[in-house]
Amino acid sequence: MNDRPHTAGRPATWRGVALAIVILLVAATVAATWQARQQIRAAQDSRLAYEATRIDDALEQRMRAYSQVLLGGFALFRGSKAVTLDEWVAYVAALNLSERYPGVKSLSFAPAVPADRLDAFVADVRRTPVPPEFPDPKVFTEFTPRSPTGTPSSPPVHSPILYVAPTTPENVRVIGVDMMQDPTRRAAMEKAASTNRTTLTPKLRLAGEVDESAGFIVYLAVKRKGELLGWLTAAFRAEEFMGGLLGDALPPIDFDIKDDAGKLLYSTAGVYADGAPRPLPDSDGRPSLTRAQNLSGYPWTVRYVASTTFATTADKVTPWATAIAGGVVTLLVLAVTLTGAGWRREALRLASQTEALQKSEAAVRHLATHDPLTGLPNRMLFLERLESALQSTEPTAGFTLAYVDIDGFKAVNDTYGHRAGDELLQAIAGRLLSRVRDTDTVARIGGDEFAILIVDDKSGSDVADVAGDIGNDVVARLGEPYALEAIGDGTTVSIGASVGMALYPYDGSVGDDLVHAADSAMLRAKRSGRGRAALAGSEQLPSSL
Repeated sequence: MNDRPHTAGRPATWRGVALAIVILLVAATVAATWQARQQIRAAQDSRLAYEATRIDDALEQRMRAYSQVLLGGFALFRGSKAVTLDEWVAYVAALNLSERYPGVKSLSFAPAVPADRLDAFVADVRRTPVPPEFPDPKVFTEFTPRSPTGTPSSPPVHSPILYVAPTTPENVRVIGVDMMQDPTRRAAMEKAASTNRTTLTPKLRLAGEVDESAGFIVYLAVKRKGELLGWLTAAFRAEEFMGGLLGDALPPIDFDIKDDAGKLLYSTAGVYADGAPRPLPDSDGRPSLTRAQNLSGYPWTVRYVASTTFATTADKVTPWATAIAGGVVTLLVLAVTLTGAGWRREALRLASQTEALQKSEAAVRHLATHDPLTGLPNRMLFLERLESALQSTEPTAGFTLAYVDIDGFKAVNDTYGHRAGDELLQAIAGRLLSRVRDTDTVARIGGDEFAILIVDDKSGSDVADVAGDIGNDVVARLGEPYALEAIGDGTTVSIGASVGMALYPYDGSVGDDLVHAADSAMLRAKRSGRGRAALAGSEQLPSSL
């Protein structure tokens, strides 16, 4: 009699336990999927911030380089009692603007003319002989100051453009444009005169333009013994100024630039038929961030948005793989609960499936933190290990962070195809791994970019010596020829490497500073001729590089 209730209770007890396990598995699956999404989003945010910093630096470096052009003109005027039109045209021609400074529409000089001397100045310009090779002498013989916007005004000081180069027809048309008659231009010119620095305007429609292309102007006041002679001006088309900002490598993010008034100056979405910049589409939940840039004294707002191709295959697959793995185990447990038979045998099977789930989750974690092509750690895992090194390394010790950019990879990939490109990346990964110890980290952080983290207990000049050996050895190893099976005819290919290295704690005490220092050093190595290594600017340390 007492056996009946006891026997009947076993299935009920098992069903309750199994149901509880199912609930726990569902909760664990949801939590694991959420955690995977959070980790992926954090890695994407970090990658977006890295790419944004590269663009920020490139913008700043380009503006600084272009400002040097005006400083050269400044020296020309300061060093001469009078600069002629021929001398200005020759100076600009020597700069080779179209090749070395893309986006510069024109360089010009506009003298400062008090209002009570304007008529006499105009008469002098009309009487001055025009060089015979000048394309349109009428702009001088019929010289007439006019407003760049078509709305005349009477400022106390005028500044009609007198010299312009290159002397293309559209540039020659701006001779006589009195920039002080436009309040926007005048504000920038007065700031340049008061600060003695290059000053940037907001978005403008450049004089002489026939469409709605966005432009801007940089001014530099020219003074001699405290007297204002005038202004040197560089007029830029924004679309062309941004062209080739990062060389041949297109960043995996989109961005747009607005001036201080919120007017769109540039967008990677391109331009409309009339030349006006096209706004970026909505981000649709993709990672984005906004930063302020101060260029030549004027604030720009840059909005960065991950492109539609920003997410990697691992980013897309990992959450689904986690959810599916958890779902499969949950369904198996549910099936056992519904059948109510062979519960001991099924319990053992459940334990086996739980172990399989743990292995599956480990595989998913590996997929989320490693590059599927080379098997190296990806950017997310690399940054985690960098942070771990920062936490565990004593201040008296140090470690080396190296950024490696492959020179010539695109040419191999384009010439021999993606199979050869993939095989080359795998070979590069192998050579980098052969250079380091098991305790060090080699990661693939971009298409043809790698990073190396070498933890060492040396300090001072020893760290610099270690970094020098690493950089030079990496350049040498990666520069040796590669025989790729994908090519198949015995042809070997050669590439190079530009390496930038940062030292902890000399180049930074936090991860972002070290990454920025290594990346800047790598860019300096590329600008110095590629195929070389450069050490970040640690004045305390000697460098043999």
